[in-house]
Amino acid sequence: MTLKRYIALVIGNSHYDEDYYKNLANPLNEADAIACVFSKLKYEVIIRKDLTYKEYVTTFDHFLQKIQDAKADAAIIYFAGHGLNINAQDCLIMKDTPSYEMGKVGIIDLSVPINKICQNLNAVGNQLNIIIIDACRNDPNQTVRGLASTQEASLFGMGTTNHLPYQTFIAYSTGNSCSFIISANTLFKEYKQE
Repeated sequence: MTLKRYIALVIGNSHYDEDYYKNLANPLNEADAIACVFSKLKYEVIIRKDLTYKEYVTTFDHFLQKIQDAKADAAIIYFAGHGLNINAQDCLIMKDTPSYEMGKVGIIDLSVPINKICQNLNAVGNQLNIIIIDACRNDPNQTVRGLASTQEASLFGMGTTNHLPYQTFIAYSTGNSCSFIISANTLFKEYKQE
């Protein structure tokens, strides 16, 4: 059976409460652009910007419920903003995540581990999962996004700590975000469920 129902969650975080995380110029525009492309491809799109941790939890729960209710064929998450590897956990930074100077526990409690996203997606259905991460690497004050120069420094450098559910793909940011959309759309057309 060919994939028919795609549900996408698009998040762009540009502004942060803590000065430790420098504000980013592009994530809001990137989120709008990606959401526009997904909409033109007839995906159901939930777009959110500058989310606090609590707002993220509410939005993600709503997203998971939509996947489950619709028995979606594919779930897509696009995130643009800051990311950190904390205690060998890859985390997405929300608007109100405490600074690194406040301690690792506070960051983990108010950020979003990639493993948890994967576990939750795996729990709601048998859909194809695509996670697109356009996030800063290394120091939180770095404003350049893309692949890090070393495996240890990358957001997903600790590959053994990321437990991907079956049928899950993670894409890193590149110089051209549109390449993700083309690749994902091609993948959807070619993917078949038994």
